[in-house]
Formats: sequence, C-alpha cells, structure tokens
Amino acid sequence: MMRVYSEMEVLGLVSGLTRRRLRRWCRMGLVVPAMREPGGAPLFADIDVARISLIRELIEDMGVNEAGVEIILDLLDQLHALHRNTRQLAAALADLDAPTRERLAARLQDEW
Repeated sequence: MMRVYSEMEVLGLVSGLTRRRLRRWCRMGLVVPAMREPGGAPLFADIDVARISLIRELIEDMGVNEAGVEIILDLLDQLHALHRNTRQLAAALADLDAPTRERLAARLQDEW
C-alpha cells in the first residue's frame, strides 16, 4: 500500500517549505498530488515529497528560477520515462530466442 502524506505532513517533512509555495507549485503543475481526499485536500506520495524537496533545493539552494525548474523537471521526467522504456525493451529482448537476439544486436550495432 502506498504511503500518502497530507499537506501539513509535507510541510513538516520539507525544510523551508510554505503552504503558499506548495500550492503554487501544484497550480503550476510542477507537483501533481497522488490523490485527493473526499473533501478535495491533496495527498502526496513519497515520490511527490521527493519532487517537492528537489524543487525547493533547486530554487533555494541553487538559485534556479521557476521557469528553469520546469525545464529541469521536464528533462528528468523524460529521462525516467526512457529508463522505464529501456527496462521494458530489455525484458522483451530477453524473451527472444538466441538467433533472433543476435540478429537484432548485429543490426543495432550497424545503425548505432
């Protein structure tokens, strides 16, 4: 079962974070809560808390502005998606018979 955190819990976990800033980042789409309570209050997963912490570090510790943070997060999201796709591709390749894998490997070496 996924652990979720209320807004107040997140504020306690991420040093220097304010409610106003957290809500702004949610409105901007930098952070998307994992789910919402029946009343609409956001609930955040561990991955959301890590993302919030990263955003705070980028802004406060490294001086990155919000536009820069958007670019960095977009690139990180793309990187994670590529990593996930690569793992899936590797699993699919492992299921192929040896001659097919060898032909595919040879073809990829020629093209890359």
